[in-house]
Amino acid sequence: MAGGRTGHGTKLCNYKTGHDMKACESVFPAASSHPFRIIAFDWDGTAVKNRKADARQVARVLEGLLDYQIFIVVITGTNFANINRQFASLIRTPNKHNLFVCTNRGSEVFGFASARKPILIHGREARPEENALLDQVAEAVKRDIENQSNVKVNIIYKRLNRRKIDLIPEWKDPEKSQIGVLLHATNTRLLEGGFKRGIKGVYELTEKYAQAFGLTDARITSDVKHIEIGLTDKSDSIRWVINNLAASRNIPIADILVLGDEFGPVAGFEGSDYRMVLPEDSGMTYVSVGKEPGGVPRRVLRASGGPRCFLSIMREQLALQGKLAPTEDEAFLFSEKGFDPLRQREIEALMAVGNGYLGIRSSLEEGGRASEPAMMVAGVYDRPSPDLPEDIVIFPDWLFTRVEANGERLFITEHNFIEHQRILDMKKGIFRRIWRHRGAGGNTTWIIYTHFACLFEPHALVFRILLIPENYRGKIKVETGLKNFPTRKDFIHTINKHPNEAGSGSYEKGKTTHTDISMVEAYVTRATEGFIQPDRRTRSRESELLDEWQWESEPGQEMTISKFACIYTSRDGIKLERKSELTLDKLEEAGVDNLMLEQADAWESRWNDSKVTLAGDREGQKLINFATYHLIAAGNSRDDRVSIGARTLTGPGYRGHIFWDSEVYMLPFFVFTDPPTARAMLMYRYHTLPGARRKAKAGGWEGALYAWESTITGDEMTPLVGIGPRGKKTPILSGQLEQHISADVAYGVWFYWNATLDDEFLLKAGAEILVETARFWASRVEEKAGGLCITNVEGPDEYHECIDNNAFTNMMAAWNLRRAADVLVYIQAFHAPQWPAFRSRMNLSDAEKDRWHEIAGKIIGGTRNDGLIEQFEGYFDLEDINVFDYEPRMAALDVVLGRKKTQISQAVKQADAVLLLYLLEEQFDPDVIRKNLLYYDARTAHGSSLSPSIYGLVAARMGLMKMALRYFRQAGLIDLSGNPAISAGGVHAAAMGGFWQQLVMGFGGVRTRRDGIVFYPQLPSRWRRMDFSVKWRGKRLDLDIRRSKTILLDIEGTGPVRAGIYGKPLQNLECGRRYVSEWSEGTWDKFSEYK
Repeated sequence: MAGGRTGHGTKLCNYKTGHDMKACESVFPAASSHPFRIIAFDWDGTAVKNRKADARQVARVLEGLLDYQIFIVVITGTNFANINRQFASLIRTPNKHNLFVCTNRGSEVFGFASARKPILIHGREARPEENALLDQVAEAVKRDIENQSNVKVNIIYKRLNRRKIDLIPEWKDPEKSQIGVLLHATNTRLLEGGFKRGIKGVYELTEKYAQAFGLTDARITSDVKHIEIGLTDKSDSIRWVINNLAASRNIPIADILVLGDEFGPVAGFEGSDYRMVLPEDSGMTYVSVGKEPGGVPRRVLRASGGPRCFLSIMREQLALQGKLAPTEDEAFLFSEKGFDPLRQREIEALMAVGNGYLGIRSSLEEGGRASEPAMMVAGVYDRPSPDLPEDIVIFPDWLFTRVEANGERLFITEHNFIEHQRILDMKKGIFRRIWRHRGAGGNTTWIIYTHFACLFEPHALVFRILLIPENYRGKIKVETGLKNFPTRKDFIHTINKHPNEAGSGSYEKGKTTHTDISMVEAYVTRATEGFIQPDRRTRSRESELLDEWQWESEPGQEMTISKFACIYTSRDGIKLERKSELTLDKLEEAGVDNLMLEQADAWESRWNDSKVTLAGDREGQKLINFATYHLIAAGNSRDDRVSIGARTLTGPGYRGHIFWDSEVYMLPFFVFTDPPTARAMLMYRYHTLPGARRKAKAGGWEGALYAWESTITGDEMTPLVGIGPRGKKTPILSGQLEQHISADVAYGVWFYWNATLDDEFLLKAGAEILVETARFWASRVEEKAGGLCITNVEGPDEYHECIDNNAFTNMMAAWNLRRAADVLVYIQAFHAPQWPAFRSRMNLSDAEKDRWHEIAGKIIGGTRNDGLIEQFEGYFDLEDINVFDYEPRMAALDVVLGRKKTQISQAVKQADAVLLLYLLEEQFDPDVIRKNLLYYDARTAHGSSLSPSIYGLVAARMGLMKMALRYFRQAGLIDLSGNPAISAGGVHAAAMGGFWQQLVMGFGGVRTRRDGIVFYPQLPSRWRRMDFSVKWRGKRLDLDIRRSKTILLDIEGTGPVRAGIYGKPLQNLECGRRYVSEWSEGTWDKFSEYK
């Protein structure tokens, strides 16, 4: 838990929480950058103005810190009863055992067995002879003063281990703020009474008699009103903190913060807090919030501001701890308690972390047969053999960690843990595993693993191990580094290992076998700089490169091993070793805590743009958070040569290949929340145009036919056969027949450009994609009686292959042709200077553009006179079926029916014709949409994870709330149904993108048009409210929907926005204003400015 900083308050990291620090006259940087583990402070004058002040605000903030397991230590000269009455009694948290009160100037330490039960845990009580000496010294001083003058002083005897000589008895309880007046009054009283040496003379007398009577270790201090002689002082309290809190737990000294208000001299005497500054250079951070007119010692930071500054510093610390801890909102936590080996591959996929460049399955650190570790990098593929499709490559496991306690290796089973929980903090992109292991002889060990992929630095990985032997002492050994899997066909080939015994980092080099991609994966480990000094060495074995740490530990002593890792490939350029070295240096310098804070900020920024809030549906909220988390983790705006695979980087499912899912299901999420990532996804399609052209040419067509499954080159990667459970081979025809993908890509291009008006993208890449896909369709159609046909294809419904005139394929092809023609008109009109070069590059003619319109108009659509869309030619002649007659069922419908019966029935695998009702909604009347939805609902098996969200979306738009909610649950639970087989190979990102669309485009009623954006939300009765944001043409539109009441619309940006209510004329709205639409007489009114 050590951060990246030294003692003395020196700032090494720049993280700030932004809380108000105006109460401090000068900024104390570490307050907002270093999360301290122990906070010790003087009470009156520091935490509160005086002992009569209301301490409730302080108590509330410190209670929060106690709940984050921060040790709070009050150091005071008064007795426990005074502190308990004013402060400690206000603390009610069950974590009150983390609160300590050091009283009577270092003589006592109180802790708490419960919220109401204080206990004395340390006490120093003077022996009779020591008490006699204290009396003698105090009485000798009193006698001398009164013999030499007319001044009368009092001795206060009833103080533990000390005596106080009251120099001005008539002034009761002076305020610290009155110190100047008190000094003058006390000296005047002494001088006018005949004691000419003043307060300083009394102090010197006390020193003299203490030495004379043999009280050689006397602690003599003054608060001006008193001269005090005792056996202890605040330095004893600080030493107790070091020896009994820090050392016993191995908490680094640099993680201790000490605050006071009188470190500097007061009236010529050392301040009351000066003794908290130990003479040895301890590395602690000291801060004064006092006025300190005489300055402060060299090692003390001067913040000033008094109790207000103290409270601000504590609030900063509380905010830091809140950012470091898992979020408190259960809707953002995905957790698993206990251990079920059958679910491990599923859990490590569901809890995977990533940043778009790379993804890591959150596998068991110690490994085991139940686990399938995998780290993948976007765009890195290899072929198992030259004649097979490319697979995404698995990199060395950087999480691998082996722990031994007294020679016993610790690994999880179903029976050897007391507590075991894994938590994915989806709000911050941080994974934690909390494991309380029961070992041999009842030895109990706490192990807490934390890891994350940095969202703000795509190559960087952070891992931390916290280990505590709870009830035993002995030798602990931790090995952590990189583990290889040379027997796995998809594992990258390791060339060599570079262990670094100097401790500056180790790395492995590797290279793919057939795609010629090099990689360097590097790491460095560091141990807590605490009271334990562990030994480290690096070990290189056949399949492992590990740092080994060993130490002897006492019960309760924690040790933290931090690991920083990074990965670079030849796709990132050259000098990979040097890049890795520089990245590790930056990570190590920042430290884990600061990197976690940056991670929290980076994720908060993405969530601010992406979050959908549902009021009235806690389960639904968690489902959409889960989907949004994985979509954010998959997005990669930095590399436009890659897109997002069907299982993202959470597993090797579908070999990491990229499908039509990317444009139709995932892209809209990024268009509306993260346009740069959407642009990069489409630039990937631009970079793979050569492969699409090759595929079209191989089929005898023109233009571009995109691969159904693609990787980097754009060449077709769909396997030709699939191997069943019993080794039976089944032909896979989708790579040849699902040609609608070219129109799907074109749809994505248009959708992005229409939402962003990114003309630079259009001119550079988008228009070329639209032209080349249009050319494909123009060459693909065949003339038959009644119009133009597209034969021998397969639509999204993959139950029926080698069909003719699939309605989805035909209508999307016609749409593609029209949009390509439209974009050429746009470029001619609005980018006339660029038009000649573009026209020449693409070898375009007006005749070709006009022909596209003609072809689009002749393509057979498939809609009958009664409004029903025939999914493909001859579909209505197939055997009718009602899929609900087969419910409930435990297997896919095609398995229940058999392949042959499925093909001769109207059973539909997934949204096909119904997908048209969404994508091309403007081409259908509402009654046609409703009729087709209900027809196909009874015939669709939803054998694909893509399907439920589309049915739910269209149902929501039609106001069929019962159906919409049914599919909302089904879509949201695709990966969370508890079936290990479903998600073991990775999460279903397209289903998540569809789920988000069902919420925003379905229930939220968002629709895009060429001339603007419109809304028509319809919420289920149980949802009180729904909030979300969309980015539209450089603006941000925030919607706050209250069911059947109001839509509040806030617009951020500059300039006008064409927006409105679906079914009504568009309106000219202005940025920086709030608008409202009210539900009236069964519909939404047009927007008016909110008053």
